[in-house]
Amino acid sequence: MRAVSRRGRFGKYGETKRLERLRRSRLTRRMAGAGGRAFPSAPGRGPGAGRKSAAPFVRSSLESDASFIEALSRRVFTRYGGTYGEILSEWFRHRFGMTLVAVLGRSRAGFVMMGPVDGNGRFHCTVEILAIAVEPRFQGMGVGRRLLSEALKKARTGGARSVVLHTAEGNLPALKLFKSFGLVPLGLKESFYPEGQNAYLMIRPIEG
Repeated sequence: MRAVSRRGRFGKYGETKRLERLRRSRLTRRMAGAGGRAFPSAPGRGPGAGRKSAAPFVRSSLESDASFIEALSRRVFTRYGGTYGEILSEWFRHRFGMTLVAVLGRSRAGFVMMGPVDGNGRFHCTVEILAIAVEPRFQGMGVGRRLLSEALKKARTGGARSVVLHTAEGNLPALKLFKSFGLVPLGLKESFYPEGQNAYLMIRPIEG
């Protein structure tokens, strides 16, 4: 779906500063206030309920999801270059922000990771979707939509005023998904990813 970058804000210094900002953030604590709360897609559904064709079930991440998140990140984001599995697993271990995991049947099908970022004059109380990934065998089954929907709900609950993300210019399925949720391109960042791909910065205001 969408990858992170090691350029600029994801360089070693930028990553360290980012970790410190997110650890101090009050919005992080509000977003995480639901603890282990799960988000069933339909009444009566839960982890292990139904079959792979059933609607995805979304829950807050567990410590045991660490290896799944790292492995999926390595598979999905390899084309963009960089050590995404290591970066995302480090962020996950620090437990800042919020990570949600989608489940289909008894299988973990994808995840979304997000966290608050500092304002830059244009945004106030902004949440960034840092990464969203779906297992290839579960793509096209509504997993990405379910994860994004729950991420936006959590951002609203946490008091965010807007949500931002970056996605590759050539990732047309992801662009279509994000636009369908009201995210609009704010600008194009050239050579955003380590392999040189351009990325759109997208934003969506959140109504109270």
